[in-house]
Amino acid sequence: MGKLKIVLLESNSSVRKTLNLTLPPKYKLYFENDAISGIKRIISVNPQFIILDLNISGLPGLQVLEKLKQIGVKAPIFILSSSSDLKLKLAFYKLGAYDYILKPFSVGELKAKLNIVEQNLNILDINLELTRNFVLNKENLSVIRDNSKEISLRNIEFKILEYLYENAGQIVSRQKISQFIWENENIPWSNSIDVHIKYLRDKVDKPFQDKIISTVHGQGYRLELN
Repeated sequence: MGKLKIVLLESNSSVRKTLNLTLPPKYKLYFENDAISGIKRIISVNPQFIILDLNISGLPGLQVLEKLKQIGVKAPIFILSSSSDLKLKLAFYKLGAYDYILKPFSVGELKAKLNIVEQNLNILDINLELTRNFVLNKENLSVIRDNSKEISLRNIEFKILEYLYENAGQIVSRQKISQFIWENENIPWSNSIDVHIKYLRDKVDKPFQDKIISTVHGQGYRLELN
């Protein structure tokens, strides 16, 4: 069983350090100190838990939560806040927050809450469903986007799409894609990635109005899911 992934959106570095040092090794913690990077990270890593500080920089906490729900995030979202205002709490619960934790908080309390979620939900089955209904299926090397039927891909096409998905919203170079696919093996030819990207686009972009694989000239490719 793999580690449970937690994305922490927190501007206070001391909170990040404390959680990194005290959470059990069964968790893998990802940090972002601003809202926009945090949302991109959530899309990229598909976490089982999200911890959102109310005062995260970039966007108001309520807007971040609203955005996460709009893109179809299913993972439980824990709100960290120093405010005990009841109206504020209710506003977060109304938007779909799983829990509201007052700061300063006990790490023991947070661990207990995480354990409760694990016991009462099949946490490993929680999937991130984006607004585009973009779903990768590793078992049969296929993808579903925009409520389409399953689109079958060749092995290398799927690996490229998988790598782009893991880095959604970020530019990835041809070299990094090549290293991900062939690891230490020799790359067949210099423009191999470009050829496979072309085949991939014919299947997952050409039939649709919105294009999700973009070329950043001189730098590489980017998967746009927003």
